[in-house]
Amino acid sequence: SRYAGQADFLLLLCMDRPNKMITPILIDRDPLADVRNYGPFGDEAGTRCTQICLSYAFGDTPQHACENTVWSVSELLGGIPIDGYMALSMDGITALNDALGGVSVTLEDVFTHIDPEMKQGATITLHGNQAETFVRGRMNVGEGTNQSRMRRQSAFIEAASERMAQGMSEDMNYISNVLDAVSPWMTTDLNRGWLINRAYESQNCQRTDIRRIAGSHSVGEDGFIEFKADEDALSDLLTSIFFE
Repeated sequence: SRYAGQADFLLLLCMDRPNKMITPILIDRDPLADVRNYGPFGDEAGTRCTQICLSYAFGDTPQHACENTVWSVSELLGGIPIDGYMALSMDGITALNDALGGVSVTLEDVFTHIDPEMKQGATITLHGNQAETFVRGRMNVGEGTNQSRMRRQSAFIEAASERMAQGMSEDMNYISNVLDAVSPWMTTDLNRGWLINRAYESQNCQRTDIRRIAGSHSVGEDGFIEFKADEDALSDLLTSIFFE
């Protein structure tokens, strides 16, 4: 199917267990990457180079869509093995935010035309649909670009991570309750017990700032935005995280 949706937000979490270090890598939705294609009966039909967000669209089940995305992300990053995936549909953002207890962010863009409470410059704790508005809004928010939306998504993830760490320190069942709350909208191949153990293990790890792949945006021949990664910068990034 080509109607499974797109992978709008891609974050790779790298855990260096011996050195107790966690490095998140934020991946733009628009870099050109090899994406697996399938025929009308689900038969493999080779690959094509297109925006990596479309890798998810060629799955006939949520699991298949995730596997396609993992494959494309691994190819983009030079074949780095990826141990598992966790995907959350847009409809699950509200459930995640509220299960965390509300994520606090500073609003750098104007959202009052969508929600009068979301005033530019204010620091608020998001509740209900405000979380989806904050991380999903694009065309009618700020610059209207994916780059500005990625900044908001990064801010949400940073704040959510801090809120999660606080919650885990206060309640041993916190992560279990969060997983229960988002499970209707989540697809993963990771064992529940493994996820809970890694979450609590992360409390003893240092977490770096979110790393990004350097590069430039342009408009492709099809009229859509494309992101071209800086190959030297990407090589340096991968070397610093995985090989040093």
